[in-house]
Amino acid sequence: GLPILLGGALGAAAARLLLGVYGPPGVPDPEAELRAGVVAAGVLVLSLALLALVVAVRAHREFELGRIRREGNRMRLLGYFPWELATAGMAWLGWTRLAHYSTGSRLGNPLPQVDPLALTYPVFVVLTVGLLTARLAWLALHASHRARFWSRPALQLAIRRLAGARAPVTGVLVIGTLAIGTLATGIGIANGQEAALDTKSSIFVGGNARLDTDSPIGMGTVAMPAALAQNSTVVGELTGTGGVVLVVDPATFTKGAAAGDVPAGDLDGLLRQISQPNPNGTPVIRVGHTAKQTTQLPDGLRDAVTVADLPVFPMIGTSPGYVVSRTALDHGQLDRIPKWSVLTGAPMADATAALRAAGVFIPNRISRESALDSLPFFVVSWTFSFVALLGAVLGVVAILALLVAVEVRRRQNALAGALVLRMGMRPRTLLASHLMELGALSGLAIVVGVVCGVSVAGLSVPRFDPATFLAPRSELPDPLPFVLTVLVVGVLVVAMAGWIAVRSVRTARTAELIRA
Repeated sequence: GLPILLGGALGAAAARLLLGVYGPPGVPDPEAELRAGVVAAGVLVLSLALLALVVAVRAHREFELGRIRREGNRMRLLGYFPWELATAGMAWLGWTRLAHYSTGSRLGNPLPQVDPLALTYPVFVVLTVGLLTARLAWLALHASHRARFWSRPALQLAIRRLAGARAPVTGVLVIGTLAIGTLATGIGIANGQEAALDTKSSIFVGGNARLDTDSPIGMGTVAMPAALAQNSTVVGELTGTGGVVLVVDPATFTKGAAAGDVPAGDLDGLLRQISQPNPNGTPVIRVGHTAKQTTQLPDGLRDAVTVADLPVFPMIGTSPGYVVSRTALDHGQLDRIPKWSVLTGAPMADATAALRAAGVFIPNRISRESALDSLPFFVVSWTFSFVALLGAVLGVVAILALLVAVEVRRRQNALAGALVLRMGMRPRTLLASHLMELGALSGLAIVVGVVCGVSVAGLSVPRFDPATFLAPRSELPDPLPFVLTVLVVGVLVVAMAGWIAVRSVRTARTAELIRA
């Protein structure tokens, strides 16, 4: 009870004191603070009440049930109740909200705000899978007495040890599965939303910042300021045939534009190809091709000759359009381009100051940070970052629970191990037996947690996308680094727990163990 009381009090105090660090700016509402305090106090009282209930039931079972006639254990019925159906129902309810999460997303309209029920879907799926895994593991251990692997004594002893500790084994398994599942889900969705915001805003703006300018800098009569020469480019924009024609400078485009988000293996090579003259027309890169897209270009340009097709391009997005090299146009054609823009990787304030110092007129400007309403992205990212934090805490709890379970059974394992060593088993075989036991437990938690967490995150990330009208669609980041990290941690924990179990056998005295 003391750790619960101190942990609850310290947690509430730390949350209030650190509110200025992790919370939004501004002064918190006193009524909201009061409600939060009441909720925290209620959770603390509920935790202490649960502790008192467990102690009372335990004391009743130890001291009273032996004196009276038992009419059956009604509490055992709770174990047969399919709790996973309740969590699956909540997951289904969250899925119905998530499936229509961003259907109202349109350019020019406010981005759809967060639906709290949709946010619960990944968590309830992981919880359902964890409960289902625990139930199957409990049934498998209950039936494990039928296993006959005495030709492999290390495996048989590992199975018997697992079956002899069904309750702690199931507890460690469900905590480990929930920890890894919530970690995979939280990290995948949070990183996916952050990456989507960064990529979408970069494609929409065209670079870190876009500053619309007048024709002198577009035509080259005003040189690019020296402060922007290494990380900026000038692009022109034509319309009039139902699509956008982007006029780019192949020599500088990749310096200032968001070229890293273009799904092209060799964008520089494509830009060099459209810079070469073609007798059949104007060489172009075709973007977002549709059946209605024609090869006719505006302002007297020759018909387009497609060099390559790309699904998305900076400033154009996924809309039908063409990318033309300015070297393929003559001076008169360049002079008829109505709109020029500077794409730069520099901060917008620095770019604005440099262009105005050079006497360049800037009628409009936009930066990657202000291009989109980032709050819907950030709310999802913050929520699942907290879910990932809970997963990390559960992971620490699972590791400690496994090590404590091994240490609690130290005398039992030491006696059994000492006896089998006396009967001829080699210490190396005994170590292999413990590693099989602990490896099976940890391996099952890792496999189920990773598969469930990554699958749920992969389904959820595209559907949490609040700006589906902008390319590219949100995608799950590469889960390989996370999987490798979990595997390495799992191997280290199993090795440490196995070493603890075997060490107690090596240092034990058989006669003292039997006498005790």
